[in-house]
Amino acid sequence: MIALVIIVLVLAMIAFTRLGIVAVWDGQLTLRLIIGPARITLSSSKNKTQEKAKRAARSENETVGKEKKSPWPRLLRAHWRELLELVSRVLSMPVLDPLIIKVTFGGDDPVDNAMNYGRAWALIGVVVPFLESNFKIGKRELDVTCDNATDKLSVFAKAAVTARVGQCAMLVFSALMLFLRLYRHTKQSEKAVQI
Repeated sequence: MIALVIIVLVLAMIAFTRLGIVAVWDGQLTLRLIIGPARITLSSSKNKTQEKAKRAARSENETVGKEKKSPWPRLLRAHWRELLELVSRVLSMPVLDPLIIKVTFGGDDPVDNAMNYGRAWALIGVVVPFLESNFKIGKRELDVTCDNATDKLSVFAKAAVTARVGQCAMLVFSALMLFLRLYRHTKQSEKAVQI
């Protein structure tokens, strides 16, 4: 009986452990995986040129053997709203903490900087309400500035999305069920068209 209680407690602790990913952009992209208190760096764009050359060589070899395209990209484009609704329903408000966006427009033309400043705030005004409706946002820093003394645009962005392991498992299971349903529906409609 005690072993059963211990197993249930361990499974509950695993189910409530937070999983997430941190993305940082400061001229190069860095991704970190969050598993509870641990943070593991997945990729950094410092060695991207070597990786791009390897990927290009691999993709050339793969495209020679491929003749039939996968239906998954088409399914994703056609049903992205259903998938987004599924994610928000299953995860029930994952946490987005922190959300940091800092943009500085630079250049010689102050009018162009002012126009870009307005466009940036318009974009933030559209994106942030969307994020607020789908995530619990903790710390947020949104800053757009114009600096005529600098020559170029500088962008710093950082976002960390976390959810519990149980939520992620439910998301994967629900997404698989949705994709299988959509795939069957697509195959049935293709057969109907062929007849």
